[in-house]
Amino acid sequence: STWQQWRRHRNCSRLLSHGVCRRAPSECSSWALAAATTCSRDFQCTLSCCSSCRTSRCTLPTSRTYSRDGSHCLQPVHGPASCTRVVLPSVRFTEHLEKKPCKEICTGCYESRYVGHEIDAEKVASRLGWPTNYFPEFHLSKWFHTKLGVDKPVYAVAITGVPTIAAAYAALVKQHDIDTVILIDAGVDSLFRGDEEVMGTYHEDAMSIAAISTLAVPNKFMVCSILGSEGRVSEYTFLENVAEVQRLGGLLGSCMLTLDMKSVQFYEDAVLHSVPANTTINMQLISAIHGNYAHYVHPAIKSRVDAPDMYITPLMSMFWFFDFDVVFRWRLFMDRLVDATSMNDVERIYFEERVKLKLIDKYNGAYKGTKKFNQMFLF
Repeated sequence: STWQQWRRHRNCSRLLSHGVCRRAPSECSSWALAAATTCSRDFQCTLSCCSSCRTSRCTLPTSRTYSRDGSHCLQPVHGPASCTRVVLPSVRFTEHLEKKPCKEICTGCYESRYVGHEIDAEKVASRLGWPTNYFPEFHLSKWFHTKLGVDKPVYAVAITGVPTIAAAYAALVKQHDIDTVILIDAGVDSLFRGDEEVMGTYHEDAMSIAAISTLAVPNKFMVCSILGSEGRVSEYTFLENVAEVQRLGGLLGSCMLTLDMKSVQFYEDAVLHSVPANTTINMQLISAIHGNYAHYVHPAIKSRVDAPDMYITPLMSMFWFFDFDVVFRWRLFMDRLVDATSMNDVERIYFEERVKLKLIDKYNGAYKGTKKFNQMFLF
């Protein structure tokens, strides 16, 4: 049956839909379930897509998008799928990066690379305990080398001011000739507009979004994940905001991570080999992927949290995808935030603007808006 065919080629279809092959919607299994058997196990589409591309693997200088009926090519949007390179930067809290096993490539941006710095692994060894062993960028680079045999640097961008973060991202864009930026939030408060009663840890999200907005790259996306993992974030408000962005055409879709996905297996292995005790939010996601529910705490973090502090649900394993530009225009106060030089600056700007909009009281900070704080899952 079509369903059985789709299950058999499930991993292939997912990889194709994430950019390995961009064939016509009517001819590729990433678009049509009924055509799943037309795609081989090595992820090469066996059908041609248009008059200018008739080989089993596209050899055009750029991959292309297609009209809904697959009848003709539209404008080029990305480089060849076989040559796609992924650069991994992380805006982070680690202090004293200059003392970690990394090198500064520009102000506030550090390259962490395991290959060539193997001896430095002792400086952040797991046995040393937190915060000494907290350097996920280096641990991830080590995992790429030991697990996949890949020399992969991971960049750490210090949380300073928006102009500094933007300059660091711009340097990476120039160095690696980047044409697509995907901003991933380990949480969902990046989709909070600024008119909510409680906005989670909005400072770093606002700074990252403001910094990304300054980049001259053609493709920008934003991803929210692990819904319910943040104690001071309303799931109801997030879903309301998703609907608002959807009405503006900014919601691109969502998907759920499952254990049969090869990428998920890699992800879990990478986390478990990168001092998992240091990341409660990733361990909540892994717990959800394994089907745990309610007040469950993964063994790796039991020394840090109690069961009542967490509430695991299947919603945590969902990822939500948005058009970055739509989200940026929808959010409040972004025109002022692009010049914020610190987290205190962000705090001040939000307070001033929320007072102007009569969302909060100037003197006691009491909330006057309509998006009241209400959690779906009580901790």
